[in-house]
Amino acid sequence: MKTTIKLINGRLTVIETKEPEPILQTNLDTTESHEDTKVEETVSNITFQDGNYHLNIGAYDKRLCPHCNYKFEKEVTRKRKCPECKNTILVKTNYELKKKMLLKEEQLDNYEKALSNYWRKQGEDRKKQWITNFFKAHGTTYEEEKRKSSSGSSNPYDIAWGMLNGIASEKAVEMQWGLFRNVRISMGDLLKQEGKLEKALFFYLEVCYLDINGATNTTNRPKLLEEYPPFRPQDGQLFPGIVHYVEEISHELNLSIKDIKVKFIEHNNRLYKGNSLVPLSADKAWVSLEKELLVRNN
Repeated sequence: MKTTIKLINGRLTVIETKEPEPILQTNLDTTESHEDTKVEETVSNITFQDGNYHLNIGAYDKRLCPHCNYKFEKEVTRKRKCPECKNTILVKTNYELKKKMLLKEEQLDNYEKALSNYWRKQGEDRKKQWITNFFKAHGTTYEEEKRKSSSGSSNPYDIAWGMLNGIASEKAVEMQWGLFRNVRISMGDLLKQEGKLEKALFFYLEVCYLDINGATNTTNRPKLLEEYPPFRPQDGQLFPGIVHYVEEISHELNLSIKDIKVKFIEHNNRLYKGNSLVPLSADKAWVSLEKELLVRNN
């Protein structure tokens, strides 16, 4: 098989084609192990370049030392020294092409930089896919929401934030506090995805507050509100998934229970103190969340 690498659609691609076996003049060095033989003639289709480690894929496939073209009888599976030139050979993976390769030590720096770039790009790709799925989960697309947005920003996270703000306002006016609570989770998720952990924590703490107060969906007709209130603390409960987010972020930010308490009370007082619809104050609601956090920490 002949191994070559071509640039196709901006990506390096390995191509293997059949070719006649080259006639190689070989000398067996009787002082070496029976596993290894020396190729005296350089294999023409493998060119080792220190700055372009991709070409070393062929070295792995053909079991060749990247320094001197020494041919190993068996596959090289770990770091070792070449029995011919005594140089160190490294076994690495080209993650972009999903291929093993043999490297020289002086190629390692280039490899690690390329690997870092690969994982950075993977992270960017995952981030793009996440926001695409985010819009899809809300029954829309980035393009549609950008067209409706008046913010002037093209950042998909800004567009998503504006969309959620609009939905949250609508649900609050309609007395759909259960759905409002769901939107606040989405806002926390968006901030968390952006790496804004402290801001995300505020939203998850707010959701805990709404859950403890038993947020539900009702009507904005005044005559029916008394019979069907938007909050029913007797039905309130904490949901494990949201409490887990609170724990996870608090651990990441090195926050104590006391720190969480301060954030919980300050944030929810700022938003809901004086709101006659919400029965339990932030101080009273905190008792339930604190109990749950203490149980989980024991």
